[in-house]
Amino acid sequence: MRHEMEKGIDDLTNIAPRFAFAWSPDKDRKSVLRGGAGIFYEGLDSEIIFDTILYDGVRQQQFVINQPSFFPDIPPSFDEATRREPALRTRSQSLDAPYLINTSLGYERKLPGGLFGSVTYNWQRGVHLLRTRSVNAPLPGTGTRPIADRGPILQYESSGVSTRHELALNLRYEIRRKLSLFGNYQLSKTRCDTDDASLAPSDSYSWLSEWGLASNDQRHRMGSVNLPGETRLSPLVQISSGRPFNLTTGRDNNGDTLFTDRPSFAAPGDPEAVITRFGVFNPNPRPGDRIIPRNLGRGLGQVSVDLNLTKAFAFGGENKSGQKGKDEEGRFKLTLGANVRNLFNHTNLTGFSGVLSSSRFDRPNRALGARRVELTARFNF
Repeated sequence: MRHEMEKGIDDLTNIAPRFAFAWSPDKDRKSVLRGGAGIFYEGLDSEIIFDTILYDGVRQQQFVINQPSFFPDIPPSFDEATRREPALRTRSQSLDAPYLINTSLGYERKLPGGLFGSVTYNWQRGVHLLRTRSVNAPLPGTGTRPIADRGPILQYESSGVSTRHELALNLRYEIRRKLSLFGNYQLSKTRCDTDDASLAPSDSYSWLSEWGLASNDQRHRMGSVNLPGETRLSPLVQISSGRPFNLTTGRDNNGDTLFTDRPSFAAPGDPEAVITRFGVFNPNPRPGDRIIPRNLGRGLGQVSVDLNLTKAFAFGGENKSGQKGKDEEGRFKLTLGANVRNLFNHTNLTGFSGVLSSSRFDRPNRALGARRVELTARFNF
């Protein structure tokens, strides 16, 4: 049982029970059934507290000067004519600590020929996940703000949920402790209605259409292997499917000052229709149009091969007679190693643009790390 308290959250009853079990049903102890469940709270990011202090409308002011000349002509002062109402940041009075409910059930079995296999099912439920919502956005159908004399008010709320299903297969092969091969495969699906505390829904007054794929939803992942010994060669192969990304219009269609609006589905012959590999969309949806779900896009898969090589040399430990004593053998040890990331320098593209009106739509804006080689030396005495 674990209890957590945190400043910035009024709810202090964050009790997190956890339990796990392991049971070997057969006499030869070759099979093990494992399971467990628990609640795991996530700490509130300090930036949330900082933002609500900094952007309270008093500590920081915003001034806008149209077509300024500047340099060397600098305005002598900023007056009310140039002052603009800044976007406020607030916290919901009902803000709760987000938490995850994790459960797992697995079966392990020692197989003939030095094989060990296991299969595990994991289920995860996210509760009170954080999001940002514009609580002073123009009301649908009227275009007026609830607080007419104020601008945007962005509020941190804990109204999000998520669900994850995962099936993990593991296989290990050992030969007299000299050779060990390890491989795993994970099939998973993660859905949620918020990805991050700083992200806002496309509709500030309804997030029914927000339920969709999570940004970290990678359906397929594989990895392997390890070869131990005095000379250790440990390659690691990781293969994963692409991650989803959100598709947006790139415009503030509903006037809430947030550029999170998503397009609607369209037919190829419709006016303003944009044809993509994910479907045909209308970047200017009309009332009643079917808005596309969140994170409908998906990037490219990723492949990475890492390699770690170490070699240990033992020396010293001679006794007074010049003979190497058993207890003193290997008094000094020198270990040389090389660690290579992305051995084949494979280009793994990420950060795909989901802005439908952008010329860089569905194009990556960065790549993961290129090949990196690190050489190490360690002396033990």
